[in-house]
Amino acid sequence: MVRQYQELKSQHPGALLFFRLGDFYELFFEDAVVGARELQITLTARHKERDDAIPMCGVPHHSAANYIAKLVRKGYRVAICEQTEDASKTKKLVRREVVRIVTPGTPIDPQLLEARESTYLGAVCARGEKVAVFGRGGVLEQYDEPRRLLSNPANDFVAGFIGADRGYRGLQFAPGTGLPLHDIRTVEEAAIGSLDLSPGEWALVTRPDGSPYGWIDANGAGLHRQGKSLYDSTIAGGSLFLPSGTMRLALDAALSSPAGLGVAVDARKQVIGGIKADDVIAALKTKRGTT
Repeated sequence: MVRQYQELKSQHPGALLFFRLGDFYELFFEDAVVGARELQITLTARHKERDDAIPMCGVPHHSAANYIAKLVRKGYRVAICEQTEDASKTKKLVRREVVRIVTPGTPIDPQLLEARESTYLGAVCARGEKVAVFGRGGVLEQYDEPRRLLSNPANDFVAGFIGADRGYRGLQFAPGTGLPLHDIRTVEEAAIGSLDLSPGEWALVTRPDGSPYGWIDANGAGLHRQGKSLYDSTIAGGSLFLPSGTMRLALDAALSSPAGLGVAVDARKQVIGGIKADDVIAALKTKRGTT
């Protein structure tokens, strides 16, 4: 289930993912930390007994609209993930899909509107390499390159239309070339039985074709030796990074990895090294200091 969550999250890295689990919407990892803080709800953890406990928080599905409204008013984007098949009709993991994304620029639900206040929608029009943002009455608020819109919005309307995560989304325009690649300890499934890991150490399990499957720690290796499946013994590795990708993809790969080391792959999905969040931050500081 966590692997499914991370796959969906990697498709919507700029939004808080409301992941449907039965009668609740759950948030995990960094989304849970942000959600618990902004909504003033309890932050708990999945697998509390393990060193790699996953932060989580949740809200009842019948009152989710009110919680989503609070987040959107604060400038966040919310991706709503629903179960798209009947759990009683399958013995496998229930299929889930993101069915809607709610943003500060699309306040159309009653829960997102104030009855006594005027609400204005913004519009975006792309032309060549520039984007036009239109505000109230069709007035042109800003016409600029996407990276400039994110880094230097012309006014409060443009800033509110873009949302609270504009700094993070701006990383998609910064190339990730030149980031250092670190060594990753890899292991094939057949060799897990002889794998010796200390507490806090991780190894990346690879498929026969050399592509990454997921991360395993000492606890997971022990479970695998006891007969647990590879799926139950490992944790999904998060998103993958290609050296030709952006800083945003590099940072997302590093932050979504339980080992704190994002997986870098080549065009054939072969593991070529690891990415650290600290290196991404250092590269951004260096770039800003020279521009």
